[in-house]
Amino acid sequence: SAENQLKRERIMQLHRDLGHASRNKLALILANTQVHGLTAKDVRFLVPCEGCLLGNPRRKPHPINEDDRGVKYFGSHISCDNTGEQPIRSKGGKRVLHVSVDHYSKWKWASPLVSKRDAPADLAKILRQNKIKPKVS
Repeated sequence: SAENQLKRERIMQLHRDLGHASRNKLALILANTQVHGLTAKDVRFLVPCEGCLLGNPRRKPHPINEDDRGVKYFGSHISCDNTGEQPIRSKGGKRVLHVSVDHYSKWKWASPLVSKRDAPADLAKILRQNKIKPKVS
């Protein structure tokens, strides 16, 4: 049906957006976070993409960090840091690198910024782009 086709397209897009995440990882994320209107049951529409077939990726488990023990879902604990201002600007005037890490999935985002004052807006953009709506307890 058209609805199933739309779900297949959305789950495949999410799979690619999250670095070719596995079926289990997507199910965990969708069980706790509303993304593209998908639920954990919709991972059944995930089919192997060309990139995964060619690369045959194998994700190794990360060692558990003491800070990560209480993290229960994607987007619940994101840490950010900035580099110091670099002496030479890029062509776009960027002098600072803003790095964000999701402690649940270990995914990382890095964005060049004009100044450190732009970091909160950059984090908000990362959350919007990844459709992260953390649950508030």
